[in-house]
Amino acid sequence: MNGHIAKLTDEAVIRKHLEQIF
Repeated sequence: MNGHIAKLTDEAVIRKHLEQIF
């Protein structure tokens, strides 16, 4: 379960970084 939550968090962080780049 922790791994799943961490994956979702990583995705959110990546999306935020992409939004900042563009």
